[in-house]
Amino acid sequence: MFDLISRITALKRALGVWIGVHRRVEWLKPADKPILLEFRAYGKWMTPPTIYVNVEYADGYVRKRINALAAHDFLERHPEKNAFRITDRGRQYLDADAQLLDLLETDDEK
Repeated sequence: MFDLISRITALKRALGVWIGVHRRVEWLKPADKPILLEFRAYGKWMTPPTIYVNVEYADGYVRKRINALAAHDFLERHPEKNAFRITDRGRQYLDADAQLLDLLETDDEK
């Protein structure tokens, strides 16, 4: 059990966020996960209008969340255009719940 706790703690530290049922990250909002999922699904540079037509949030709110995600290194800003793409940290955040579940299942099998 101690090994499981240490692995989960290391994963949280690596991501720089708390996820799941753990302490909530104040700046993260419910819209952030669907927005990041859109970026991950496409995998290339995308503009805010491309995102808000594919998620169920208003365009101004999507722009605000995209800027917040970029400020926290979950998205990368294009150096010359109003476009963004998902970063490794953004992918890690999306994958973190699955990784925690994998850790729990692996520990249960021992």
